[in-house]
Amino acid sequence: CEEAEEFIDYKSLYQQTIGNVAALGKTSSVEAVCSSAVKAAMDADAKLILVLTETGHTAFQIAKYRPKAPILAISASETTIRQLLCSRGVCPVLTASFVG
Repeated sequence: CEEAEEFIDYKSLYQQTIGNVAALGKTSSVEAVCSSAVKAAMDADAKLILVLTETGHTAFQIAKYRPKAPILAISASETTIRQLLCSRGVCPVLTASFVG
């Protein structure tokens, strides 16, 4: 798998996804933040993208852009963790509540 992933052009894939999202019309603030996070991770050659999430929505949005860096998604919801297991590039981790 690692050898196969060496041939993926992640920047081209990112640009294609940006184009597809733009073609749909209005971009939400969550979409803008997630796409910017992936762009920043690519520019910095980040080795990991860390996401704190309750519902998994942010992690799914980031995964949509297929970043080269793995996504570590931390959530206090077992349901969210189970759902994130189905998303490419996401490593979900269950934690205690984010509150207090």
